[in-house]
Formats: sequence, structure tokens, C-alpha cells
Amino acid sequence: MHTDSTSQDGGRAGLAPAFALWQREPALAAALRDTAVSHLVLDGGDGTVRHASPAAARLGEVLAHLDGLAFARQLAAACPAEGGHRLVRLRLDPRRIAPPSLFTVSRAADADGRPVYLAIAAGTLALPRVSAAPAQAEARAPSPVAPPPAREPSPPAAEPPREGDRFLWRSDGHSVLTRLSGSLAGLTGQDWPGLAGSHDPSQSHPVIAALASRRTFRKLPISFRLGHLTIHAEVSGAPTAREGAEFRGFEGFGVIRGIARADAGPATLAADLLAFTSDEDAGTGTEAPPDGALSTDEHAAFREIARALGARYAGDDESNAPPPLAARMAGSVMPFPSPRADLAPSPPFPADETGGLLDSLPMPALVHRGETILAVNQPFLDLTRFGDLEDLRGAGIHAVFPSGPPQFRSGLSHETAIGTAGGAARPVEVTRGICAWEGGPAAILLLRGLDEDDPRRELAAERLAREVQAGRALGAEAALDALQAGVVTIDRDGRVVTLNRAAASCLGGAPTELVGSDFAHLFDAGSAGPLAAALAGGGEAPSAVLAQGRAMTLALAPLRADGERVAVLHRLPDSTLGGASQGARAEPAAPGTANMRRLDRELREPVDAILTLTHAMLEERFGALGDTRYRACLSDIRDAGERIVERMAELSDLAAIEAGQIALDPRPLALNEVVANCVAVLQTEAARGRIVLRTSFSTDLAELEVDEASVRRAASLVIEHAIRRSVAGGQVIVSTGTGEAAEVALRVRDGSPAQNAVAVAPEEDLRLALPRALVQANGGRLRMTGRGEEGMLVEILLPAKHGARG
Repeated sequence: MHTDSTSQDGGRAGLAPAFALWQREPALAAALRDTAVSHLVLDGGDGTVRHASPAAARLGEVLAHLDGLAFARQLAAACPAEGGHRLVRLRLDPRRIAPPSLFTVSRAADADGRPVYLAIAAGTLALPRVSAAPAQAEARAPSPVAPPPAREPSPPAAEPPREGDRFLWRSDGHSVLTRLSGSLAGLTGQDWPGLAGSHDPSQSHPVIAALASRRTFRKLPISFRLGHLTIHAEVSGAPTAREGAEFRGFEGFGVIRGIARADAGPATLAADLLAFTSDEDAGTGTEAPPDGALSTDEHAAFREIARALGARYAGDDESNAPPPLAARMAGSVMPFPSPRADLAPSPPFPADETGGLLDSLPMPALVHRGETILAVNQPFLDLTRFGDLEDLRGAGIHAVFPSGPPQFRSGLSHETAIGTAGGAARPVEVTRGICAWEGGPAAILLLRGLDEDDPRRELAAERLAREVQAGRALGAEAALDALQAGVVTIDRDGRVVTLNRAAASCLGGAPTELVGSDFAHLFDAGSAGPLAAALAGGGEAPSAVLAQGRAMTLALAPLRADGERVAVLHRLPDSTLGGASQGARAEPAAPGTANMRRLDRELREPVDAILTLTHAMLEERFGALGDTRYRACLSDIRDAGERIVERMAELSDLAAIEAGQIALDPRPLALNEVVANCVAVLQTEAARGRIVLRTSFSTDLAELEVDEASVRRAASLVIEHAIRRSVAGGQVIVSTGTGEAAEVALRVRDGSPAQNAVAVAPEEDLRLALPRALVQANGGRLRMTGRGEEGMLVEILLPAKHGARG
């Protein structure tokens, strides 16, 4: 792909009128001057990249590999007129896997009058994964001015096909191959019936039948000619159109399983060995190969094992011996062995009732199919104290395994207790595997007796004890992080040893940065002196302190036996100590606010304990839960506890606002930017609930002068409430615009039907009490309107700055 950088003025000559128009916009001019900002210019006609900054090189490459014209159409829909700019979300991934990205876009015209679009990345870009396609990229990107070459270079020679190569294919509605990747690309343009008939016209082809029935198929064998080679492959495919839509062909993938020269005789994918299947496939719905034949994957695996061991694969004769080294290096592959009519099946090896093969094993072994015991060896009879196989069969497999035969995955080992002939229990370790027995799949169990002083059991107990101890430490840390109060552990020298997240938030830093700091020096000058004296034992610790201008209460516990002590911090509203002198005590809060804060602390302690225990049980730190319904119940308990903590925090904040204990800092506010950040933060929660978040921001908004923190929180609460109201597959529309009476409006509409056209349920009004109070504190108002099947509309109306245009 060819793009111009910002330093290449020559490449921007045709875009001079467009850049002159964009330079008159202060926001766009600043972004164009910043070399760290990703921006590019697209042609409105064909979607090619006319100009790209150095930081947008990767974005330009992605657009060159994908459909740039579709991206240009999105820009055209967002910018119908020249001049101005808008903040919009654009989708870069045509498969709709990566989320949309935020861009500032504008439209202009180049020197020839053609429309061009400027796209400036306004955040982190969610770029989709694209496969390297240099030829396509060169075709889409504008080529630099250069003299034409004297002669075109010859295309590189196609790489010969090899066994194990994978390829992608696509066919149209008439079974004509329109795409083949890799070494088989030369077959593009042929049809499936022709390819299959070129190898053997007399045989029936399941691929052709599957294509004719227009159904999805998987791992169907097919053979066809490619020059002087015969290719044996397996293909899988599915219709390209959705169910009910017009049929447009098939697409899928394939694997080359064998290659033979055309004069080497026929070679088939059929197997001449006994099937070695697993009884686990019966429960998974996997269809076994017909007539007991091995699948091609199993053929390849056994052939590779035989080659590694220096052995001959079953069915190969001297004439099918491996070719010399020079021939193998040239890429020739041994074909699969075909059935031989001159060889009769060998009689099975004789086996007695106790399983002659099992008697050679030094450990107890049992072979069973379901609850039917097929064979055991003598060590197993000695372990379980049964006389012979008939006695064991008469007692049944439940006499040995009271809860039924083990059904865990093959290759794993579990500890359990087995029963003996005398009714006693014996601890053992059982390893389960799959084998072929008497012409069918069966399960084999290998047992190892366990003693009380088994060193492996001691090591397992020690490991379990360490895991439990580590789990308790993690549980305690999680419980501290869940607390709203800041908890700090201080050593005898006044340094911070540990602290939770709430304490780090109160002190304005990260936990890793604050550990080891002097605790008293983390507070403002008026509070640091009395606190340092209290830590040194020279007085009583102040109950109200300031840290970075924020007020909080401090409770300092006495020294423990190890010389450490604990300090508890509670953040207060900013107005509590706002007018007090440094070092002075905070004035008492309103009775209602103090009672609400006390009730909040009293409720949080038991709820946090419930959440901690629920989290530990869901992680199964102390053992398995058993029935899966218990896990569902614990998840409901955890969600209910988190909802209680959230509601208590909202009630506490609401009480503080109604008591007038909130400090506002009115400043000019860019509402579009604040709302865009709120949507980006809540995008994960919406995606988890399969809710689509759509935005529509107006660029012609009046100026606002409000408190950014409170407006941001109110907007987040309203958007989050709309996401929780919506059902899976719905959408939430967030937009900004101008309201009546020269107001700036933020509108959030969800997709859940309201009860009636005007009235709103009382519980909905209660859930939006906190954002209503925050908006009213800034002189605005919150309005809710039910619109029947269209959902509920919540509007935040804020007064415009005095003297600003409407």
C-alpha cells in the first residue's frame, strides 16, 4: 500500500484545498499537527487512501486489505456536507467481530472537486486481523509515479502439493470452483463433478451427493488429477447463504491426505485394518468410520508412528516399500495401502477367559464394556480377593466399584476406594484407558494400591495445605479490596506495609507506589504534623485529616505485639472540611447524613463477609460443590450482595447530596467527549449482555459550565440503567442535541417496552433518584418518558452557559 506521510508535501498537492479548509478548524488543525495522532484521507469515489500520517500506517494497511469503499460510505453517511467535523463510531471489521472505533471525521473537496474525507482516530483503534495479501494491497493502493518496467517479471512457480497441506475452496451455484488456495490454485475454474470423474468415473462420490443436496458436510474423501499427480484429499464445506436465503454456492476447506503419480496405480482412502475406536465417541455424536475402517487421521498417525519406529505399516508389502531418500526429498509421498484380495484375514490370537494379554501386566487390570466385565488379570483378583473371573462376574462390577465403573476421561488418574470379596474397602488409584477387545471398543482400568504412608499422598496433602493457605490469603486480600473503607497496616517506624484499594484511592496513588512510604507524609501539611506525633507516641491521632485536599476521617488502632498497627480511613464529602483551616477538626455532618453513613458501614460489613465466602465457595477452594445447581444459587447470592452494596453506596451519596454536602466545581464542559468516554467504559457490560450501544452526537451544542465529575457520573448511571433494562439482542441509543428553553440535552433510549405511553413505573423513578439529584445540583433536570413499544426515553437537560448561542 502506498500512503503519503505528513512530511511529504508533494503527495498532498492535490489535497491542498481540503487541508486549507480543515486547517481553519482549531480542533482539526491541532490533530493534523500532532505526529502521534493517527489520521488519514480517503477518496470518496473508490475508497483509496490519499494520505496517511506515520501513526496511521497500520490503519492504512488494514483498509487496503479490507473494503475501503465500505469505510468511505460510512464516512459519507456521517459527513453529508463539507466543512465542520463530527465525532462518530465507525466499523472497520466487515465481519462485525471487532467493536467499532471512535473517529473525528470531516468532508472536503480536492483540487479536482472530488469529495475526500478526513478520519482522525479519537481513541484506541480495534483493528481486525487481516491475512497478508500483498498483491491485493498493491492493486488497491495508489502506485507511485515511476517509469513502466521494460518487461513484467514472470510469476513465481507454483509450489508442488504436499501431504498434509490445507487449502480453502469456494464454488458457485453450479459447483464451479471460483477459489482454490495454495498449491491447488491451478484447478480454479473447474467443477467438482469434473474433478471427481477425472480420477474414476465409475465410483460414487459423496462430495457430489452432498453438493447436490445443499447440506453441510465434513471430511468427505475425494480423489482428482493435478497434472501427472493423483491427489487424495478430504474436503469439508457448507452453503455460503443463510438458511432461507437464495443459494449462492459452497465454501469450505480441505486437507491433502495422499499424493501418487498417475502411473503408480490406483490408491484409495479405504483402510484394511481393524477399527480402533473409543467408547467415548458414543456420547459425543461423532460418527465412526463405516465397516470398522480407520479414518484418514488415524491412518496418518499410525503411518508416522511406524516410520519413527522403523517398522512397516500394516498392509504394506515389499513392493510398497518406502522410496529412496532422494525421491522422498523430491516430495513424493507413499500412497495409502489398498485392500488386497490375495490376503485372507488372519485368525485372532487365542486368549483364555482371564485375558492372556492382561496376565503379562504387573499391575491389576480390568477390561469392561459398560457394566459387563470382559477380562481381568491375576493381580486384580488378588487385590479384590475374588477367586476367579466367574466369581467376579457373578458379584457384578458394582461389587468392586459401588458407584459404578469410572467414567472420567481416558489417560487421567483418580483416587477412589474399591470393594473386595469380603466387603472391605481398599484405597486405590485408577487410571482409565480405551482399547479394542473382541472386535469392539472397551475401557481398561489399571489399579495401583495406596498405603497410609504413601509418600505421594503425603506430598499431595502438603500441596493441598499450601493451596488452602494461599487461597485464604487471596480471600483475605479480596475481602479487604471489597471494603469501602481504606485499611492501612503501618510498622513501628510509621511506614506503610500493606493497604487495600480504597486506601490507595483515598491517598491518591497506586498500592505498589505507596508501600514503603512514610504514612504521615502522605497527608497535607496541616494533618501530617499531628499524625506523625501520634505515630511516635506523642499525642492523640487527629480524627479528621486532609490528603491532597480531600477530607477523610482517621481511626488509628493501638500497637500490636509485632509492633504494627492498623489505620482505617473513610472519605468524607469535599464540603465537610472545605472551609476549615488546615489541621482543624471537621464539623459534624447533618444527622440524617451521619445516620445514613453509619447504617452504610453497619450493612457493608456483613454483606462483604457474605461476598467473600461466596467467592471462595465458587472457586471451590475447600472442595467440590457437587450439584451444579449449588453453583447457580451461589452466583445468585453473589449478584444480590453486589447489588445491595451498589444500592447502599447510591443511598449514601444521595443523602449527602440532599444535605448539601457536595462540592461543585463548575467549568466549561465538552459534553460529547464526556458521553463518549462513558459509552466506551460501559461497552464491555453491554457486549456481555449482547446489547448494541449506538451513539449520535450533535456538533452544534451550546457551551456548558457545570461540574464535570457529577455530570459524568449521572450520564454513566443513566446509560447503565438503560443497558440493564434492555434484553439480549436489543439496543440502547445515546444522543446529544439541543432541548427547549436553550438547554443542552443528553438523551438515552432503551429498547425495552414501557408500560404505557406517558407514565413511568415508580421503581424506575427510584432507580434514577441519584442521577436526578446530581443533575439538579448542576441546575438541570432529568425527565423520563415512556413510549410504548419503543422503550423508555431518559433526558438530562442542562442549562446552557449564559450568553452562549442556542
